[in-house]
Amino acid sequence: MDYRRLPLSVGPLLCLLLCLFLCLPAESRAASQAVNNEPDRLLKKIIIDNTITLYGHEFYRAFAGYLAEVTGSVYYDHVTLKEVRSSRSGNAILIEHGQAVLYRVTVYPADRYMQTKAKQAAVVVSGKIGQEQLNVLFSQGGDLAGDEL
Repeated sequence: MDYRRLPLSVGPLLCLLLCLFLCLPAESRAASQAVNNEPDRLLKKIIIDNTITLYGHEFYRAFAGYLAEVTGSVYYDHVTLKEVRSSRSGNAILIEHGQAVLYRVTVYPADRYMQTKAKQAAVVVSGKIGQEQLNVLFSQGGDLAGDEL
């Protein structure tokens, strides 16, 4: 871009804007970057519902509520609930984090203990996710080898 061909009032204005941007303190630029990273943090607590029956969806709603209560401010990438249909006795719901199955529970169409099962699953899944995050943090330290943990 040839600045000599711009009108006289635009050239000094561009220089002024460039100087203002370069003179901004680094803290304000870091704060604006932190605000831009906010949506990423909000996407950390996603629970994917891959259930197919009505009572599978009921279990999902109860589990999601209890998991939000139990985990509090702990962030996890995503948790998936998958339902495997069975013709003779209830449906199995697999709760996965990443590629690992963290919990497996069987639910029935007229299950009186659906809320209890969902609460128990939330407690177990929360504990396993917390343990997994601790293992990752401990394994990232360069001071300890894998066998020293």
